[in-house]
Amino acid sequence: MGGDDIHGHDAGLNKWLIFSVVASILLISALLVENLVGDFEIEALRDILGIHATLSQILYHILIGVFGGYLTIVGFKILLTRYKFSTEFLMGVVALASTYIDLLFEGAMVITLFIISEFLEEYIEDRARESVAKLIEYMPDKASVLRNGSEVLMDTVDVKPGEIIIVRPGERIPLDGVILEGESSIDESNITGENIPVFKSTGQNVYAGTLNLDGVIKVRVTKPVNETLVSKIVSLVMEARARKASIENVVDRFSAKYVPAIVLSAGLIAFIPPYLFGGDLNFWIYRAMILLVLACPSAFIISVPATFFTAISLSSRKGIVVKGGVYMEKLASVKTFIFDKTGTLTYGKPKVVDKCRLSNISDMETLQIVASIEKYSNHPVARGIVEYVNQVDEDIYGEARN
Repeated sequence: MGGDDIHGHDAGLNKWLIFSVVASILLISALLVENLVGDFEIEALRDILGIHATLSQILYHILIGVFGGYLTIVGFKILLTRYKFSTEFLMGVVALASTYIDLLFEGAMVITLFIISEFLEEYIEDRARESVAKLIEYMPDKASVLRNGSEVLMDTVDVKPGEIIIVRPGERIPLDGVILEGESSIDESNITGENIPVFKSTGQNVYAGTLNLDGVIKVRVTKPVNETLVSKIVSLVMEARARKASIENVVDRFSAKYVPAIVLSAGLIAFIPPYLFGGDLNFWIYRAMILLVLACPSAFIISVPATFFTAISLSSRKGIVVKGGVYMEKLASVKTFIFDKTGTLTYGKPKVVDKCRLSNISDMETLQIVASIEKYSNHPVARGIVEYVNQVDEDIYGEARN
């Protein structure tokens, strides 16, 4: 149900996180050495290899060589397998070109920001994957099936619609079905988000992944494991995750045309003038490298994931969970919001804030009636009323009768 895909993307997130940390450390170290500590030439390199390089230059070259080289290799693989120039290819080539024209800081900055943007993009996608992973985690892979009067433990994938399964207290329901016998309270919070258990009895539907709390129930299976409600939710989330926000699609379309145009232009500048007019090849290669660096659309490519990351992170701090950039972008066109009653806009704990008299009955008498009715109820609204009444007068309760 997508578990392998989720774990694979977790590895991708961790990879870009490590890359971001290492690249940032190298960049900051080079800047500190260059501007604060005081740069100096590495004598060992000069004496042994004849290379004249300062410590900051070495740090810049390590950063650009490792990560620029990695992105260039990734870009070549995409070019060979998908027949298209990618942003990875352009960023890698630009970073490597910056060393040729001695713009080390610029190349290191571009490559570091691009790596961070890749991490932010993976992080945004990971929010959707987390919700899928939690749903999959709740899904049992075994079911107790009644066959020929005896109970058989089977894999859920082998259970057919129409078969009878037994679910005991504390077990999660393995498949969607209808209760044939018994009654119980079912915790459906992983599907509905509602923390209050739902009492269910004969003839009512139950769903795979929900928790049977306090009764033994026999359930007739209505759907195979790949058609359960949870399976459909997982599929919808995975499909939604694959959809990008329109601004992200603009970036992809822009890169698909812009990258090959820039690479082709640089190639023409490097080789056509020397061939037609003569002159030093290195001179024109230098000009081509300058074009690559100047034409690099780093700000445009980096800004999109950074913007979505900031918006989603700020929303999370306010208690608003947004599962991806596509949903954040859609908010701009939303005209109407619909909320359920508990915990969406509140803390999920109802409390009395005001009273409105609808008859000639006094406030205290109204409180006595309501408190007497609600005092034995566990519903959140009832608990909120009882808590308020206790603050007013603990001796107000009377006896409630039908």
